[in-house]
Amino acid sequence: MEALFFYFADMIGFACFHEWIVYSLLAYTMAVIVEERWSLYSPLHSILPITLLLFQDTSINGRFGLAFIYLVPVVCCALGFRRFLLRASILPFLLLIFALLCDVFIIKMLILGQHCSFGMTIAKIFISLAIEALILLGMRGSRFLL
Repeated sequence: MEALFFYFADMIGFACFHEWIVYSLLAYTMAVIVEERWSLYSPLHSILPITLLLFQDTSINGRFGLAFIYLVPVVCCALGFRRFLLRASILPFLLLIFALLCDVFIIKMLILGQHCSFGMTIAKIFISLAIEALILLGMRGSRFLL
């Protein structure tokens, strides 16, 4: 149910800034994917954030399914490296940066032909990393700091 909160937080962020700057649902999805109890077979915990992320991406880009360009490699990478880097706090951050860079450079620039400024891309990455740190601090508690 936290995914619904982050979905509506992104919508409120869009209403305030008139641009998609806040990607808290993407940050939450990356944090959930790296968790030890995450699997594709638990629908409420894994499928709901990805489904909401696809709906959000549809409202951002106007086409359904473009988020699969970065979601499929991120999920495969997270499932592959989760056993080795479960204690590492940097894996969700790397996955988030990869997803945001794919969203900006592959989807927006190459596929949709939109111009994205470098400063706005850096701002999106730093805002998303700060949100990711807060989400991980709430999920892991003091273990996040180790």
